[in-house]
Amino acid sequence: MTKYSIPPFFLELAAVNRFYSLHLIPKVILLTLINWLEMERFAIINVYFELVRYIVIFLFGYTAFDKLINWANTVQQMNQQLLPEFVKPLLPFLIPFLELLIALLLIIEYTKKQALLASGFLMTCFTTYVAVVLFNDFSHVPCSCGGIIRSLTWEQHLVLNSIITLLIFSSYFSYNRLKKSELLKNIWMAIRWGKRRKPEIE
Repeated sequence: MTKYSIPPFFLELAAVNRFYSLHLIPKVILLTLINWLEMERFAIINVYFELVRYIVIFLFGYTAFDKLINWANTVQQMNQQLLPEFVKPLLPFLIPFLELLIALLLIIEYTKKQALLASGFLMTCFTTYVAVVLFNDFSHVPCSCGGIIRSLTWEQHLVLNSIITLLIFSSYFSYNRLKKSELLKNIWMAIRWGKRRKPEIE
């Protein structure tokens, strides 16, 4: 004979019906629905944050290693950029170092949020520079990016950088807002629990 298990949700309703009055059942259903939606929202934002995080790790790690492997080409392209002369010798060292550092901090769990914000600011600098080159008709300036990204046009660079920058900041602020709301919710529940506790009778 087949045994059928009763879903936990109906057991909760049965418990409410047994120990409380029937008018509380809609409230239980509503609270259950709200709690489920909150859990789904948290899961979606968390997955979105992790997805963007790994995209940035791959992007920064890939371009940094390509710059280091093709060192002579990197130095040559950096020297042709529209920047002050005293900055150009530092760029072949500075940019790969920053990209590798941010990628490493993104891998570490305790620094991933701060590293993602740092990657957003770095991508903003890259995007601003691409826009300056593009809108001032300096198309003769070579691209200093690494890997296959180097083959993109300046217009394609601007679109790609803008999309990545938007993804970074949107995922960071969504994740940060979610963590803050979760913290405030826990504090509020702790306060309510403290108020509901009855004083112990000596």
